[in-house]
Amino acid sequence: MQYKIGILERDNQYLERLTRFLQTHHGDSLVVDSADGSQSDWTDVVPELLGMEVSEYDALLIGDDIDVMEESLPAGLRLAYLTAEPAEDSPCEISKYQRLEQIYQQIIAVCEMPEAVEEEPEAQEPDGAAEESGPVLSTEEEGGERYRVYRLSDGEDMDACLVEMKMLANNRIPGLAEVRCEEGEVRYNITGKVCLMEFAMQNQGVRGRNKLLQILRSILDTLLGMEEYMLLPDRVLLLPEEIYMDPASMETALLYLPFRQAGIGQGIKECLRCMVEGGRRMLAGLGETLPAEELQGGYDGEPEEEQPHTGQIAIFSTLQQAAEERLALKRRITLSELPSTPYLVRKKTGERIPVNKNSFKIGKDENSVDYCIRNNPTVSRSHADIVKKQDGYYIVDRGSLNHTFLNGRVVDPKRARKLKKGDLIQIANEIFTFHLKDE
Repeated sequence: MQYKIGILERDNQYLERLTRFLQTHHGDSLVVDSADGSQSDWTDVVPELLGMEVSEYDALLIGDDIDVMEESLPAGLRLAYLTAEPAEDSPCEISKYQRLEQIYQQIIAVCEMPEAVEEEPEAQEPDGAAEESGPVLSTEEEGGERYRVYRLSDGEDMDACLVEMKMLANNRIPGLAEVRCEEGEVRYNITGKVCLMEFAMQNQGVRGRNKLLQILRSILDTLLGMEEYMLLPDRVLLLPEEIYMDPASMETALLYLPFRQAGIGQGIKECLRCMVEGGRRMLAGLGETLPAEELQGGYDGEPEEEQPHTGQIAIFSTLQQAAEERLALKRRITLSELPSTPYLVRKKTGERIPVNKNSFKIGKDENSVDYCIRNNPTVSRSHADIVKKQDGYYIVDRGSLNHTFLNGRVVDPKRARKLKKGDLIQIANEIFTFHLKDE
């Protein structure tokens, strides 16, 4: 089934990234149309006058602070609102600052509603334009926590990066440091973390080399997964003294600076140069130096036609291929592995999870649940159950803090909701689809 939707959004940066994601990853199920976001007056908007074929839409998404003339809309058109602070119990209010895959699932749920449900949109702060400047960070202690702090310089505006800052603040993104935005500054939590330079000095030899390769693979996994959060890899600081990691788990805590092109740049040349420069700095920190001829075409100059860094290029290519294969492996399963019982499919990883108990428990406490959602602080220890009854399967919320949703609607902890084939189950911010056997 393919649905056609229209999007009215005044933030051109947000509109461009959301549209690109939907067209690239879900073009088989969604046709997306939008209006020019450069309009100076968004009051009394008539979508038809903006070139939008509203009569052909299954749903119309309306951004914050846009006043649409309701009498200009066809009767029965489904409406949804992209808002910064959606109501928890309203499936027609979609949070702008969440995982893009989750936004897609909520759009599909709206398109499949039998009737249009209209809610008033919330106000949004105006968008601006980001300026680039050199990053200057300091380290501060606060309440037993350790932070790297970036203070905005003159001309930098937090509103210019509102989309990215909201994404960072509202999500625990794997591989990135936790972020707290305050007046005029951004604080990155690095409690218990060490920088890559320090780690390299403490871990030399063969074991240290293997650990370093594991860290590089983790960095690549993080960069490859950032598109889902509307984040750009070229905003990540990849200097060895600014790459932080947990020495116990080997998980990275990268610093994302949306105010400038702080990291690897847009192309493969810039990416490789940044990594070669990082290696040179690490060698200097370990008391080693590269021969002068090996630095030709380095970070600050143009590379020669015959580049002497084939070793670094080969390592980078191998690591990137391994990271992509590792992500793809999470989504693969052979037909012989398909469960004969009902099962869930986790949207983030493509994993198939057989519901093989009469009371199937889901949460983050691996000692008490049947399926454990690890490394996600928004999920409760015992979040929800799928219960088998005589007439089918039901979803039951266990009184979780961040709720359970069925097809975009909150599941009341006091009332079980029956499941059918293709239902969308949301556990906090994790999306699953429910499948019956023999599908």
